[in-house]
Amino acid sequence: MEDKGIFKKGIEIPFVVEQVHAKEEKAKMQEQSLEPIKEEIVAAIHDLIDQIENPELRARIQQELDRMNKQKKFGLVFEEHLPECTPLYDIPVRKGSTVALKVGKVSETYVVLKLKDDTAVCLPKGGGEPAEFPVADLVTVAEFGEAIYPYLKSIDSVCNAPDSDLWHTLIEADNYHALQLLE
Repeated sequence: MEDKGIFKKGIEIPFVVEQVHAKEEKAKMQEQSLEPIKEEIVAAIHDLIDQIENPELRARIQQELDRMNKQKKFGLVFEEHLPECTPLYDIPVRKGSTVALKVGKVSETYVVLKLKDDTAVCLPKGGGEPAEFPVADLVTVAEFGEAIYPYLKSIDSVCNAPDSDLWHTLIEADNYHALQLLE
């Protein structure tokens, strides 16, 4: 490792960071809680700060980290969004579908037990008693990791320069699925 003069000699900084990142990726893939890994990340950051030789720089970085921790939640902020879901507005609600209310948190999901007329009897995925909702108030959702098959659907177009070869395309999608589609 190249010595930049900031950290004490012999410190394996990339190794510590790589270990924490590997655990984080493994937890994401297995859809496990990231709470224990957050503690490891914060501990690794504090260890790295302690290893800074320059006392003024070390104190300043620690001060900024403390200020940042007070201002906002530090760490893996996406933890609040688990389970991560994508609404699939064009997919009809069916028996066995995973759904969410169109108005509300998309992470509060239900499984459709049965459909009768324009009403769906749904069981909350987190546990609880079945509830009835109007089908018009529900949207089918896909949880992160489930296979979905995105497509491009033309909604509208604007023609400002018909003789020009330059065109722009607007894609409305979750970042992950838009990137998968464009690969």
